[in-house]
Amino acid sequence: MGLIKLLLLKDQLILNWKFKKNQLNFINIDKIRIQQVVNNLLDNAIKFSPDNSQVIVRISNKNQRKIITEIIDFGPGIPEKEQYKLFKEYQKTNIKPPSGLKGTGLGLAIAKKIINKHKGKIGVTSEIGKFTNFYFTLPVN
Repeated sequence: MGLIKLLLLKDQLILNWKFKKNQLNFINIDKIRIQQVVNNLLDNAIKFSPDNSQVIVRISNKNQRKIITEIIDFGPGIPEKEQYKLFKEYQKTNIKPPSGLKGTGLGLAIAKKIINKHKGKIGVTSEIGKFTNFYFTLPVN
């Protein structure tokens, strides 16, 4: 996570981790691949966040059957008509990140494949000019 720490310092973002230890049950995951998903979602959140904003990471256990991880930024948001592109290879939205950094259009497609292999789901909710919330769920064993 060295790159993410560097970006956080550069853009003066505040990263909030929200979870309670007793909410998290044991889950069987490929730690390296799930870390890859989180790193990708954090990288995107930071890339699309304005200076002096925050990124929230929230982990919760809904109904004891799945763990939900949310990464929320307060950047420009993603129009609903653009969201279908997000998890497809080499697809990019028309939104320009305030940071000026560009991606390959592969990160979210790879994240989706990893989450699917874990029998989870990945998705996004967004409101223009307010927030974007990327989330994924993983089943509890």
